[in-house]
Amino acid sequence: MTIVVGTPNSAISDAGASGQTVSVNVGSATHRGLALFVVHSGNAVASLTYAGADATTGAVAGASGTTAKAYFIVPSATGANDAVLTMTGATNCGLFCVPLSADGAMSADDGDSVNSTGSPLSLTILSAIGRLVLDAFFLSHTGGGSTTTVGAGQTARADHESYNGANSAGCSSEAGGASTVMSWTATNAGGYVQVGFSVVEAPTATGSRKIQRIMRG
Repeated sequence: MTIVVGTPNSAISDAGASGQTVSVNVGSATHRGLALFVVHSGNAVASLTYAGADATTGAVAGASGTTAKAYFIVPSATGANDAVLTMTGATNCGLFCVPLSADGAMSADDGDSVNSTGSPLSLTILSAIGRLVLDAFFLSHTGGGSTTTVGAGQTARADHESYNGANSAGCSSEAGGASTVMSWTATNAGGYVQVGFSVVEAPTATGSRKIQRIMRG
């Protein structure tokens, strides 16, 4: 069983944005999934949809006016559609989208979150071999810009370092283990929030086999 990551897409902007619209292609596989992460400072998420369907929230981390939220949906739509984030007011916000496909149906656990300070940014997610772990972070700088580097074994799916001079944000994925640490290193690292969850693929039928025992007298 293997969960395949498609082509991710993301958008982020400084204060003044009332939301984000990101086009993401979930493909046409029978079993599709879409991981969505929202980061913002100030105001709140009014709605998040993909192809018009509401997303449901999972893990949430918040500290000092900054928030990161994780979502997972099983889209009924195929191909390229818009993920639309609407905030309650103009604010600093970003939307990260990671499409997934697998041989079997996918689901996500409730995930986990952390708010802390300094580098490395680190979040431990309970998972298992065969699963896929995803995370996202939102970081405030102590001064000047920041360079962020994704942890070993992880693949960055979005990395908006120093996008406004005062903040950085990103998301990544990694093959799951019993306990998976999602980490980033950053220069000038101040406070950060980080969220993540594990995606599991349901077993698929591989056919049946008839076993016959012949007894001889």
